[in-house]
Amino acid sequence: MAGVQEAVLRSLQQHSTELAGSLLYLDDGAAEAVASGVGLTAFSDLGVAATCDLAAATAADLSTAVLLGGAPVRRVTFFITTLLADAEAAVLAACALHTAAAQFTVLCAASQAAHHDELPAWYGSSCYSATCTAWQQQLNDARRAAGQGPCSLSLLYCPLLLCPLSSTAFVLPPSAAAAALPRVGAVPAGFSTRPATAAADDSDDDAPSHKEPSPGRRGGGGGGGNGSGSGKTSQAAAGPTTGVALLAHSLSGVAALLGFRAEAFAVGPFSRLVCREMAFVPAMAEDAPAAALVLVDRVLDPVSPSQHADLLIQRLYSQLQQQQQQQQQQAGSSTTSSSTAGVSFPPPFCTHLPMPSLDGPAIVDRRAGGSTGTEAGTSGSTRDPQSIVPGCLRHPGDAQAERWLEFLLSRRGRDGPLFVRKWLREAVRKENVPQAQLQRFKPGSISAAELHSLADCLRRQSPAAAHRHAALLQLAEAAAAALEGRHANGWEAMQREERALLFACAESPDAAAAHLTELCQLASSPGGSALVQLADLVSLVLLAYCVLPDFRPSWYGLKDDPSAAIAFQPRHEAQLQEGLVEAVMASGSSSSSSGGDGGQEAAAVPLPPATTGPLEALCRRVAAAKKLVVPVPGGGSEGGSIGSGWGSADEVEADGGAGSAASSQSGVGALPLPSPADAPREELPALQAEVQTAVAALLARMRHLAALRHSQLKQLKQLAELGGDGTPQHTPLLRQIVEHVLDDKALPDLHAGATSLSGLLRSGLASRFGLQAGPKPSDCSTIILFVVGGISMAELHHITQAVDERAAQQSSAAGGGAGPNGGSSAPSKPPPRMIVGATALLQPGDVASHLFADLP
Repeated sequence: MAGVQEAVLRSLQQHSTELAGSLLYLDDGAAEAVASGVGLTAFSDLGVAATCDLAAATAADLSTAVLLGGAPVRRVTFFITTLLADAEAAVLAACALHTAAAQFTVLCAASQAAHHDELPAWYGSSCYSATCTAWQQQLNDARRAAGQGPCSLSLLYCPLLLCPLSSTAFVLPPSAAAAALPRVGAVPAGFSTRPATAAADDSDDDAPSHKEPSPGRRGGGGGGGNGSGSGKTSQAAAGPTTGVALLAHSLSGVAALLGFRAEAFAVGPFSRLVCREMAFVPAMAEDAPAAALVLVDRVLDPVSPSQHADLLIQRLYSQLQQQQQQQQQQAGSSTTSSSTAGVSFPPPFCTHLPMPSLDGPAIVDRRAGGSTGTEAGTSGSTRDPQSIVPGCLRHPGDAQAERWLEFLLSRRGRDGPLFVRKWLREAVRKENVPQAQLQRFKPGSISAAELHSLADCLRRQSPAAAHRHAALLQLAEAAAAALEGRHANGWEAMQREERALLFACAESPDAAAAHLTELCQLASSPGGSALVQLADLVSLVLLAYCVLPDFRPSWYGLKDDPSAAIAFQPRHEAQLQEGLVEAVMASGSSSSSSGGDGGQEAAAVPLPPATTGPLEALCRRVAAAKKLVVPVPGGGSEGGSIGSGWGSADEVEADGGAGSAASSQSGVGALPLPSPADAPREELPALQAEVQTAVAALLARMRHLAALRHSQLKQLKQLAELGGDGTPQHTPLLRQIVEHVLDDKALPDLHAGATSLSGLLRSGLASRFGLQAGPKPSDCSTIILFVVGGISMAELHHITQAVDERAAQQSSAAGGGAGPNGGSSAPSKPPPRMIVGATALLQPGDVASHLFADLP
């Protein structure tokens, strides 16, 4: 029964023979899994000569591996986490570069059966052997034509599909096919509200349906496939629902890697499709103990990951992702085009594979003007900025650093920064830093300046001290960045707005609509708060749609009438539509300010960030029609919302008099242009009609989402309710599921699947004729709770808290030795072990963009 981190190492050790003495190439997904799971040092222990980025392979990689290893390298190994056709071009190109190599091995995270079950028209039942034969023939034909000797190529299965977040939590590699391919149309799996998907809930008698591919792409089963890297887009367009079989196979492989045989349960329409598909997946560990795999659709609770919790570790990762986006925007095409093997960063940085999507920005003292470690070895490929696995803070080889991150996951409020300061002070004492060098700060408070000061003292003590405490210095600087600047101000502002909206929802739909309308007016007014942006408004409206029905009293007949879940009346929606339309149309408005020469110049209003879905494009079209602002490179996030990243302390200022000053004061990366009077107004009426249509579609999607949630969650208690002191509170759905499982309670909303065809038939007959009670997740000693669509750090905190409370209750009951009636109590059943997984790590702004990705 391997832990999450040990599982990644186990998958590598299974192929130690292929790895020893070879040049190793990793694709994006494999690099994310390795760097967050075991680190590059694990490859050194396995005898790998050098590790390189597949997307930036060069002919010099093999000679570099020879210099590092001191012996001839004749073997090249590839780790790929995409389907074979997607990796074909990159793998064959890298093989063609190394004519001195005689043996090539491709380790694929998607099994042969997964390829065939997901896309049977592209991949045959023996697609591994067919693809391997075709690739080898193609390589040898090219070699013979060039007068070179032949080579051998093998294709093997290796389920490298874990990116650990803690010892009991993981996400799938964001760039892997198992995370990127599952979709319903343009919407990521787990976020769909389409009626067709919901209608598939109860079709348990249907066989799993396989999607036919689009005619424009060839498969890898016969050695074809263009391998252009655009497979994800073409696959998403191939049919209404994709990735079901691939995700089912991947989850079975993950369970086997952890040492279990999965017994599937599901809550939600897409999860039930995956659960039903798993009945046809061959068991990879027949003799392993059973573990309950509970699948949950993200769409059933979009509020929890979109809220801004008072949790330091969530703010850390949100800030790091925002900095990563800014770095990638600023870098553009200036990144180095060659791969780097064996990069050694100067203290206090650790050695990571130089991939910006993976490590994020290395945290340094900006006041000292230091350069980041990742800049020294950035690969040439450009990656999705959403591909955030917190490699910058994770140090898999440092057990103490991993314990710090897990401890912060359990601490809310001021506790997180206080403990970071405590660890810094302990390190300062351990290194004998003179007290005269330490600044004094106000007792009882914690500030970013104090964390900066302590980190400076530790860094200046000696290079050796800085290297010994590299993980702590990175954590301290990241914590300081999360506590100051516009990102911190915006995060705290959203906390206040979400709390105020919960109070309004608890009062009445009228109060909620009035509060949201006021926020729309504030965002659309020229002198309004820069902290309330359009993406924030969309998230707040979504929150109201989801929690309002939970606050309605029972006499509304909510449980008996699903349509009652639509809490807003038509007049409320008319208010909201008008307010949102005004906010979009004001995205190009300006306020006048006096220039240095007494003239009038336009002060730019922030353009919306890239997380508002269809409204973002409309906002930019409105701004272009008014000819008021143009975005500065990297400025899209300077005036952004919490979800897409608040700007850093280093602001991008615009040129030109008072307009520049106004832009700097409002934190907006934009250039002032002519006033509205000079703008062509003939385009605005047509644009306003488009905006009204888009906003109406947005509200209709939210209305349908509220009805879907309450039709799917019929038995679980309400997610939003009033506490004992009358304070409104929201309990994440995942915590409620965990509490039911730990208390050994039945979950009527849970659909039990089967991991074999015979088991599916037996469970179906038993449920139809009432022969036996249905299975429960708590029947297994281990529960794997997997969220299709993603999970937030705040939800992981709630789950950890529930598990810890249950363990404390068990310990107290065992120590007391008395039952509830005063007699001796029988030994209670130990709580099951809880492992949490998801397809992605979500930030607050991600939810709205995924939910509305398919709106025109």
